[in-house]
Amino acid sequence: MKKYLSLAVIALMVNLSALALNPIVDYALFKQPDQSSYIEVYMLIPGASVTYKPQVQNLWQAEVEVTLIFTRVEQNDIAQFDRYILQSQPLADTLAKKPDLIDLKRFALAPGSYNMEVTFADLHNPAQQPVLRKATITIETPDTKATLSLSDVILVEGFTPSAQTGMYDKHGYNMVPNFVGYYPPEVSRLSFYSEIYNANKVMEAGADFLCNFMVINSRRQIVQNLRKFKKMKADAVNVLLGEMDISTLPSGNYFLWVEVRNKENQLLAENATAFQRNNPIAVTAKPLNLQSVADLPGVADAYLMNLTDDQIKFYLGALAPIAAEREADFAQNAIASENPDIMRRALSAFWRNREPVDPSLAFALYKEKVDYVEQTYSSLKQHGYESDRGRVFLKYGNPNDFIAVPSEAGSLPYEIWHFYRLNDKQVNVKFIFVQTILASNHYELIHSDARGEVKDPRWQMRINNQRGVAPSIDEQPLKDNFGRKSGMYFNE
Repeated sequence: MKKYLSLAVIALMVNLSALALNPIVDYALFKQPDQSSYIEVYMLIPGASVTYKPQVQNLWQAEVEVTLIFTRVEQNDIAQFDRYILQSQPLADTLAKKPDLIDLKRFALAPGSYNMEVTFADLHNPAQQPVLRKATITIETPDTKATLSLSDVILVEGFTPSAQTGMYDKHGYNMVPNFVGYYPPEVSRLSFYSEIYNANKVMEAGADFLCNFMVINSRRQIVQNLRKFKKMKADAVNVLLGEMDISTLPSGNYFLWVEVRNKENQLLAENATAFQRNNPIAVTAKPLNLQSVADLPGVADAYLMNLTDDQIKFYLGALAPIAAEREADFAQNAIASENPDIMRRALSAFWRNREPVDPSLAFALYKEKVDYVEQTYSSLKQHGYESDRGRVFLKYGNPNDFIAVPSEAGSLPYEIWHFYRLNDKQVNVKFIFVQTILASNHYELIHSDARGEVKDPRWQMRINNQRGVAPSIDEQPLKDNFGRKSGMYFNE
């Protein structure tokens, strides 16, 4: 029986028309006791994107036909197939927002490469074209040697002991996945689940070993000392459940990093998953510098007067990619004041300082870039200027060359941006972005040879390991072949 998150019911209307269908799909790989692999596919369909119609007893309901196909890449035949109708919770008549539809499916897969296709069709809106989500998945051949491995790390809403065998029950716990990896201000704890395999073969059965988990940034630095550990006893399968207090974690994009180490502190396995934190309380906790406010213009410049208060706040926040550290701090403090007049005068002061001759023209040119970035790189989680691609575009401009690779055998979708010359006269600089969240507009910067940007010489391995995380130090680089050409593109 399908189980749904407890969400608010929809408003009662004569015609509940939907926005464009916009499902979110992600997946995680796990192993059975016999070491064969299976995949969990997570699906979330925003309630506002589907159409509700009256059904039995005049209750409103949405229905979406879901088709999942796993095709073997080499044989080009279907390995797994499922088609079913995903129904929303029946709703009555309230003014609250429409609920999301969520689901989880598990499939056993033999070793090999697969193309996964998930198609969604709104059965109550024939005019809406079906939406397709795709990914390429590789199942590794089990190692004949006794090696310790770590499953994918999945974020969950929480976990409670359970004796049931439902969709969200596993190893004696009930866990609802956090499908989008997003933590709003009202959520203060991050919970996760992972599995460790063959610890009893690598070490003696029952031997002590350690699991470390931490929150890190893109430079693999631990943030706010958010690090914990758990001691475990070696078994065939060890279940790792963990929680962290993220109440003071500032807004931003992070990784939850998990390590497995033996008693000698040797690293045996590691994995990670990306998440996003929205926490304006932590960001705006600094007191407003009243001396700086006294130095602001008495009245904002006229060219800003036609913008709404929300627009002023947006364009003030969008200064972050080009602002110096003190300028960025002051902009955030101005936003923290929640005073529209202070924010408007702060924006005036910034552009007067940047371009004294014609600040209105300088603002207009930058505004045009910010608007483009918002339209092109924004997502459900963040504004365009907060994304890595948006930040790079605003800071360095439009790349001279651009390569987008949405589908390549054995690789995550990625983009390569090439700048012939940067602002500080660096030449022949490239940026590598990878889509770490399936079927989203979220691309993470994983490598650049620009000064001051994140560098990872093993960036190709991060693209090719299917999850976008850094490889272990023992992992060997993958060579380009007929279906994998990232190295060739980078060196062109």
